[in-house]
Amino acid sequence: MKIDKVYTDMDALGEEELLAVVVRGGWDEGVHFHNEPADALQLGTLKLPAGHIVRNHFHPVVTRPARQGSTAKVLTVLRGRVLVDIYDTLGGKPVYLQRVELRGGDTMLCLAGGYGLEVLEETEIVEVKQGPYNPHTDKVRF
Repeated sequence: MKIDKVYTDMDALGEEELLAVVVRGGWDEGVHFHNEPADALQLGTLKLPAGHIVRNHFHPVVTRPARQGSTAKVLTVLRGRVLVDIYDTLGGKPVYLQRVELRGGDTMLCLAGGYGLEVLEETEIVEVKQGPYNPHTDKVRF
């Protein structure tokens, strides 16, 4: 399994923030999470053998601390190819960081920052976004 992580540039305190996690196909056996439990969303991969049983369970309602920041989302490319430009937005002005190519089977967790997509061939993407989401106020184009 190949994991790529994109971070902001270091700030004045020498700290960086995780902006995105990209998981490529060919997963490792078992259950693996690829970012911190305190993040707004966790990205995990599960490769389980036939006959494996995940016991019945539910997730009770819990009070979580309010997270200030951008809307987290997950992009899973079912088929096709896209280029994703990733921007650091911590200073209030988008700063280009890097370009990542996603292909069928790739998943990208977007925790912060800005993004733009260029579709290289006909593509199908599943997007899961943190809610509640207001399309009129929760997106700034640049």
